[in-house]
Amino acid sequence: METARSYNSTSALTFTDSTSTTANFAYGKYSGAVLAVSATTSSAAQVLTFYAKPASDSSENYGLYNASNSAITITVQPNRCYELPKELFGANTVAATAPSSKTVTCKVYLKG
Repeated sequence: METARSYNSTSALTFTDSTSTTANFAYGKYSGAVLAVSATTSSAAQVLTFYAKPASDSSENYGLYNASNSAITITVQPNRCYELPKELFGANTVAATAPSSKTVTCKVYLKG
């Protein structure tokens, strides 16, 4: 028996160093996602920190943490793909921030 999966991608997103200006994407109805990084500031590895939002147009941002009370982060580099952390599952809308004065440009491929 085969399991049918659907994939949806976002348009290009730019994660910035501020929760008020960074990109976000709807995630609540998906079972996972892959982050395809196309560029980072100075082509160096960057750490993304994840946040949950009630809705894409909300100004509220809640830091996402694991059971050990550590912030959910991932280190990314250009021209690579990364499975998003399982701790994001259940968040309606997800945002991420890059380090101070840095940006990360990517697409998110959502698995339904």
